[in-house]
Amino acid sequence: MTFIRTLGNDEAEGTVAKAFAASIEATGGVFETTRLLSIWPELLLAEQRRYNTVMLEETALTRAEKEMIACAVSAANRCRYCIAHHTAMLIEAGTDAGLANAIADDYPAADLPARQRAMLDFATTDRPDQSNADTIEAMRRLGFDDRQLLEIVIVAGFFHDYNLRVSMFGLELEDWAGQRV
Repeated sequence: MTFIRTLGNDEAEGTVAKAFAASIEATGGVFETTRLLSIWPELLLAEQRRYNTVMLEETALTRAEKEMIACAVSAANRCRYCIAHHTAMLIEAGTDAGLANAIADDYPAADLPARQRAMLDFATTDRPDQSNADTIEAMRRLGFDDRQLLEIVIVAGFFHDYNLRVSMFGLELEDWAGQRV
């Protein structure tokens, strides 16, 4: 349930009905993040494409690295909905459940290699205005190339955006998601 009105499965038409049907087929239900955008079908399509591009397509970062960023940013933003979903997705991406939960709970205390810790520090910075050429060079010394650095920032920004929507509109974890999470 959200604080604003969204469409129920029986109210969905056209683009929204197709998005709901695809979600049900893939996961067994409709994600509340999808349902939230049901009142703006054009944005729903754009966001689905954006999510697929950023999170699901093969890119310079691994799927697990992107899910680590999703968990760490969501934890920093106290977004329980995204923490639950993306911890499960981090495990699905091949990360040990204990480590995935440690990242979601408190990544600085997790047993992470220096490179992954730096990636999460970079993604969760609370002072992006203080980033400079030295910041980027330090990340390069850890083996990150420019495309990976861009992806870290894009994934982090993506989850700041999602966390804001989820939290501001009171999205709750789906009943059916407990089977996945």
